[in-house]
Amino acid sequence: MHISIDNNGISLVDAPPGRLRADPDANQSHPRESYVYAHLDQDGNIFYIGKGAGRRAWSDDRHPLWHRYVERRTGGKYEVKVLIEGLSADEAERLESQWLAQEVATLVNWINMARRSDYGAIDQFRRLRNANRALAQLARELEKDAPAQAAEKYAAAIAAIAEYAFIKFELDLVGDLIDDENAEFGFSGDLAILERYTMVLVKLGRAPEAKAAIKDYIAKYKRDQSRSSFEKMYARVEKALRKA
Repeated sequence: MHISIDNNGISLVDAPPGRLRADPDANQSHPRESYVYAHLDQDGNIFYIGKGAGRRAWSDDRHPLWHRYVERRTGGKYEVKVLIEGLSADEAERLESQWLAQEVATLVNWINMARRSDYGAIDQFRRLRNANRALAQLARELEKDAPAQAAEKYAAAIAAIAEYAFIKFELDLVGDLIDDENAEFGFSGDLAILERYTMVLVKLGRAPEAKAAIKDYIAKYKRDQSRSSFEKMYARVEKALRKA
């Protein structure tokens, strides 16, 4: 027997130590005061935990990962379940954190202190990215007096983006959903490096090389193509080609 705390007070229940259980008497349509709630898929699996008051549990004002899961994996159908009600705001926040930790492997919650990440992969990503950006900074310092050398270093920096752009460091369901996004929209690279590289090539009168570099880059990092800075860079190179 173990202790359970719900709206009716403290009781003894048959449950694993420390495992939270939903209050069976919680009002499922008009929860009182602050409350903690879950979203469940059609198989009854919890995929989102939240806290709120009023009609928050039924709102679709959510993170893009929530929308991706609901649209792609539940067909837009899910159940709202009030786990416990009648709480103060502080109590709801505390219990939400406990539920988030308990169900972490199957949740889409982006804001979750218990969300599991591969910290070794994160460190590797940051180390490689920072080293590459240092190389790009060195190239920038050469732009004025040695633009050809700057172009060589920028080219090397662009090649090195692949060493860190594809590193995966989010785990569990969040990681799976990010993989889905990357498969659909492509990866992001380090667009600022390409911008400087193409600027230098244009100044050197090598606009065709700049256009080829853009084509090669987007083949790997398709998501960057939707950025406004990409459109400006592309227009600048096209203008240089027309003048050539």
